[in-house]
Amino acid sequence: MAAILGPVGLSLACLLISTVSGKVTLKLVPEIVNVDLTKSQLVNCTVTDYKTTDIETLVSIRLSRIEEGEVVPEPKELVSINAFQKDQVRPSPSMPSYMMARGGVDKSGAFLTLQWSYPSDADMGLYICEATFMHTDGDTSTVKVDRVLRAQAAGIEHVLKRLQLVEANIEDNAQRETDLLRRLEGVEKDDADYRDALFAVSDFFDSHRYYLSAFPSPVDTWAQNICKAMGGYLAALGSVDEYKFVKEFLDTRVRVNSTILLGPTSNGMGPRSWTNRQTGGPVIYTNWWKEPRRAANQEQRSKFCMALFSRDFDTRMKEINCDMNVVAMHSHFLCEVP
Repeated sequence: MAAILGPVGLSLACLLISTVSGKVTLKLVPEIVNVDLTKSQLVNCTVTDYKTTDIETLVSIRLSRIEEGEVVPEPKELVSINAFQKDQVRPSPSMPSYMMARGGVDKSGAFLTLQWSYPSDADMGLYICEATFMHTDGDTSTVKVDRVLRAQAAGIEHVLKRLQLVEANIEDNAQRETDLLRRLEGVEKDDADYRDALFAVSDFFDSHRYYLSAFPSPVDTWAQNICKAMGGYLAALGSVDEYKFVKEFLDTRVRVNSTILLGPTSNGMGPRSWTNRQTGGPVIYTNWWKEPRRAANQEQRSKFCMALFSRDFDTRMKEINCDMNVVAMHSHFLCEVP
């Protein structure tokens, strides 16, 4: 079985086996997925035409999976059904909670199905359907059919679309961030096609360039890590000249009211407490649309981030809560890349 799993993918998969025990069919719809983009995944095992002079009955069907890349390939049972309980499926502890299982057994045949939304890298691997039959002489036999679920290689357009899929669950965002950063590794950061698919890029200012994201960020650390992957960090504007340069750049790129996340943060009591995330020092320059309000005490202030409010707000600075899930607010973020 180890030879089945390899770095290029899995092979030796069978779609249908016809035996004296009838027909055992395993279908994956689709078989090749765009991770996190394919809306629905179906794994369906059916058994038909098993009533023969040699076969007394179908005993059970079981669906298992060998995860892609396992060092020691070992099938893990996901779900099963048996002829005695008819339509009562039995999920195993290994079946992920997001999968929905259905099944049934009758005189004409049997089926066992798994279905879930937006398959991820963790779902890739070799799926195995096992049908066990009881013969008229009391012996049993098992027919196994396997099929591979594999991910399509991610191109620039695919990476961009995955970056745009931001959901409300912070733990899920953390997992997406880890996966996206892993996919960003090894990509040439000076690849213009790749860069331009993800960002609008400014001219140089003082040997730095500014990357305006084409996608939102759920939390500030997510954006900071993407900027880091591109060789930079969330921007901090240190002078009136730098601010004017960035404002002019954004005004030509942003067509609607938007929030552009910057790097500075504050846990303090007023506008003088802002910290440059990159250097750890105080923020030198500000141009507030509305001065941050002082809290009555430290407990009333959570972590705040600095952002630029574009268009109707004249691309000036305002504080926003970093801890909120602000997909609608963080329309973009701005990386500064030396």
